Amino acid sequence: MDVVLRREKRERRLAKRRKVVSDDEEELAHEVRRMDMDVGGARQHRVRARPKKRANRRMLTVEVSDSSVEKMVASIVNTSEVAASEVMRPVEIGVPSEVLVEVPVDIPAEPLKEGTELVVAQIGGTVVEAEGITLPTSPMEEVRPEEGKNTSGKDVKTLEITFPDFLQDSVVPLLKYLDEKESGRCVELEKTCGGLRISNENAQKVTVHLMARLEKSREAYEAAIKRSERLITTTDKQEKKHVEEVATLEIRRAEEVRIADELRGKIAEAKTTEEDLCSKILEIEAKCEMEFRYAEELSTNLFANQQIRSMKSS
Repeated sequence: MDVVLRREKRERRLAKRRKVVSDDEEELAHEVRRMDMDVGGARQHRVRARPKKRANRRMLTVEVSDSSVEKMVASIVNTSEVAASEVMRPVEIGVPSEVLVEVPVDIPAEPLKEGTELVVAQIGGTVVEAEGITLPTSPMEEVRPEEGKNTSGKDVKTLEITFPDFLQDSVVPLLKYLDEKESGRCVELEKTCGGLRISNENAQKVTVHLMARLEKSREAYEAAIKRSERLITTTDKQEKKHVEEVATLEIRRAEEVRIADELRGKIAEAKTTEEDLCSKILEIEAKCEMEFRYAEELSTNLFANQQIRSMKSS
């Protein structure tokens, strides 16, 4: 049954996917021809559709989907716009509607434009774009680009840097920031030290309280030991009494075992008598069944004789 169900499911799936190529080929061919006319009658987009009779004769089964057709048409338009004058090579594309389309294969890539390099230098919080920059070695120096690297033909502006300006712009704010940070750290340390003092005082109080509790627990432990010793003595006395009680119980169990053995013998005798009675009852029942069957046979014979007599009289 499972194999049959699987085969039925496969056949249903194949039946859903199978479609005979009919009208989709003609519509796609008309669209491709119209695009060829718009491009200018270029030969690289020749579309050769199979005749309908041949497709119907072979019963070619394909999967037709609108999304795949749209993607193919879009790719044809893009390639026609990019390479309208390039040599085309026919390539067979696996389109769901079985249409042969020629698309360009070797498309030369356009040369990329070489961009100018941007050098970003951060000096005193200002950003400067130039093609070549050298770091100053003295408190005051002109920064100029190297010769032979200016390809744009424009004049590069010179930048004058002084050491006091550098200090005012970068070093002084840095020192202020460090002072503020250090003062904040000192305040935080004072707060943490105060918290540690308070926590130490609390810890001392807790230790005193724990010592008092330890003394109380020691006294309670000693009292518990004395109580356990008393319990041990009482348990010894109870064990002795229990041994005496166990001895008396063993004597009683021996008497009960003897009585039980006697009862088992009587029960066995009763079972044998019961089995004898059951066998006798079965024999009586068998005799009764034989007599009952004999009576039934006699009644059937009498009934048959009466019917024969009635047939003869009639």
